[in-house]
Amino acid sequence: MTRCRATVLAASTFAAVWCGAGCNSDEPAAAGTVVRDSAGVTLAIVEPARPPDVTLSIDESWAPSAGDLGDVRDVAALEDGRVAVLDGFDGTVTLLAPDGSIEARFGGAGEGPGEFSPQGLTAILWTGSSFLVPDLLQQRVTEFSETGELVRVWPGPEGGMYGVDWRVLDDGRVLLRDVKEGADPVLRWSDGVVDTLLLLEHEEPRPNTVLGMVPVWDVLGDVVAEGRSDEWFVSLAPPGDSRPMIVARSTDASPPLSDVERESLLRTLAATVVQNSNGALGADEAIERLRLQISFPERRPEIVQLRFDASGRLWIQIAAPVAELGPDAFRVGTSTGYGGRDWVVLAPDGRSSSVVRFPGGFAPTRWMDEWVYGVLTTELGVETPARVRRTSDVGRAR
Repeated sequence: MTRCRATVLAASTFAAVWCGAGCNSDEPAAAGTVVRDSAGVTLAIVEPARPPDVTLSIDESWAPSAGDLGDVRDVAALEDGRVAVLDGFDGTVTLLAPDGSIEARFGGAGEGPGEFSPQGLTAILWTGSSFLVPDLLQQRVTEFSETGELVRVWPGPEGGMYGVDWRVLDDGRVLLRDVKEGADPVLRWSDGVVDTLLLLEHEEPRPNTVLGMVPVWDVLGDVVAEGRSDEWFVSLAPPGDSRPMIVARSTDASPPLSDVERESLLRTLAATVVQNSNGALGADEAIERLRLQISFPERRPEIVQLRFDASGRLWIQIAAPVAELGPDAFRVGTSTGYGGRDWVVLAPDGRSSSVVRFPGGFAPTRWMDEWVYGVLTTELGVETPARVRRTSDVGRAR
């Protein structure tokens, strides 16, 4: 099996650090162990299944008056406390003042300048001076001023893109993972010029595979963190360096996907198929059709996202149990639908880690110094921007 990795990282190095806690030992390394191997690589052993060290809660004092939002796709937080909310229902961006009141609204559905195909919206990015909104259906990126005025429209890269995992670097340049066969390039976008920062290799899945392996990654300064969704293994290294500085792995081996979990996935997917058929298919018929058409991966998801905060800590989202996954888990090219509430937070030097639990229904998207902003989905299915305060020093910028 090929481990998902950036092409700049050598397989021999991964073999060495995977054994770093002692390949000749019959006992697995304990959680919290930090080992430096002969190559100087820090190996951090974490225990993601342990009870959370910190449980965060929604800031009830912040009540955004964003109006009737139909499908909140993303939230971008500005340094001055304002928040931009991207609505995939009508293709609008709502800019909220620090107190949650509406300051501006721009965009909208259409094909003209400053308009979008709502189905093609996935992210809104704040570069420090302007907003960028990629539209995957129209293959372009639209730039707006901080007050919502149209600045320009950039065409997508030649050959098209299916961009996911959009990020903004400290200098305002944009990174995105473009889903491709064989290897996903992480593209660097600046003033309409696109180049490749690195390649994330991955295995080619069998046709119609659900819950497949997805590369996970993030970049902070001169450090790249990367891994794969079906294995608890994360490396941190400078781009172009063949030796990682830090490797984090779990105390437990990645278990195979069980028959019970396969049946759970079939039922979840069948419910979506029945709903989309407008009653033409029953649940049993949908399950039997899917059983013949889809493939399952060998292993269940383990990690979902990697996100650096400003202090250099790496937040690693732990996958939810398969039985708790919903329709979002079947989106192509992204693992965000695999996500659970708990995140492992790894210190910048890899020498300590904590487990942080977010509120139920809250999907974090932006880490600021004091707040984590994201999208809250209520029990009634209503989506709204929300935030949680970092209530301890765990995961806070210093």
